[in-house]
Amino acid sequence: MSHISRARALQLVGVAVGVPSCVWQKRVTVGAKNFPEQYLLCELYRQALDNAGFSVTPLPNISGTKLALAALVDHRMDLYPEYTGTAFTTVMHREPLRDRAIATVTSRERLRDSAETYALVKAYFAQNERLIWLDRAPMSNSQALATRRDFAATHALHTLTRLSDVAPYLRLGAVADFTRREDGLPGLQRAYGGFLFREVRLFEIGRQYEALKDKYVDVIVAFTTDGKLQDEYFQVLEDDQGFWPPYNVAPVVREDTLSRYPNIANHLNAVSKLLTDQRMRELNQSAECDDDNGNCESLMHDVAQRFLHKHGLA
Repeated sequence: MSHISRARALQLVGVAVGVPSCVWQKRVTVGAKNFPEQYLLCELYRQALDNAGFSVTPLPNISGTKLALAALVDHRMDLYPEYTGTAFTTVMHREPLRDRAIATVTSRERLRDSAETYALVKAYFAQNERLIWLDRAPMSNSQALATRRDFAATHALHTLTRLSDVAPYLRLGAVADFTRREDGLPGLQRAYGGFLFREVRLFEIGRQYEALKDKYVDVIVAFTTDGKLQDEYFQVLEDDQGFWPPYNVAPVVREDTLSRYPNIANHLNAVSKLLTDQRMRELNQSAECDDDNGNCESLMHDVAQRFLHKHGLA
């Protein structure tokens, strides 16, 4: 290398060293609440952005919606996946059944449509929180109640109306939030009446399925995209009075983050549009992990990577 070219090279290195790293890397933090589907969604979104050239920091294990929103507002993260029904009930403080009845003059059913619920939460968050909901996924991870298929047949137990009547004879296996949330047991008791279970036993998320199989409880709280529902042993009871709103998932992004990196929306929306109920159940089932040695994170990574590669996003 000539003296001139060597000097020029050193000059260029010096310029590169002097440039702040943020010019070279688009940095975002992607959060997740503290249950497996959220970890998997976080990993799907993280890898999609990583593949698009972003430097992504995951922030998992956030204990609930209020803390997740606080992390966004405090600039501790840029985005996380949220569910429309959760935002509608726990953030906007609107009771599903009552609000469906008064939201339109012509039809109580209209608000049950996922597009209507999404439009309401999107507008509310933009106006009140300066947070932007990107496109909603087709999947709706609704809360539900489930039982054993043989138990349902024996006791003619197929709907929540029937369950509300026979609850005093049954044991419910629930997660802690369900006993307190407005879209949980308190809301069901107001909407349907009844639902006064003989006993309520609390479990970590996912463990209630084992308790139902072992006949330690008779009915459990479920989520309609749970991987365990791939097992035909379980039967989800019909919400025949339409208590629960849609729970479509979508990335919620800080407005300033989206202004700085507008192309984030395209990359995240490309992932969301692929997430149907069936695909999410399959992904959740593939990512189920009881390993306490740190291998669950690796499994989540591999499941997300295979899915994105399959659909041309990796």
